[in-house]
Amino acid sequence: MSLLQHFADEAEHVLDIVKKSIKHEVQSFGAAHPTTEALLKTLEAHLEPTPVVQAVPVESTPETPTQAS
Repeated sequence: MSLLQHFADEAEHVLDIVKKSIKHEVQSFGAAHPTTEALLKTLEAHLEPTPVVQAVPVESTPETPTQAS
């Protein structure tokens, strides 16, 4: 298993670790490192639920033949 695949499979756990790291950085230094914040945003975007799109049946309409001019 590749490193990136392993991170993708464990994204929720990695997200938890990053959130704890940000909390620690803010408590210790008053702000989180921009790279850590960017990782958080990336992980959250990766874990957002994908909206379910339902297929809508399309009504077929009779085609009108085009008339040649």
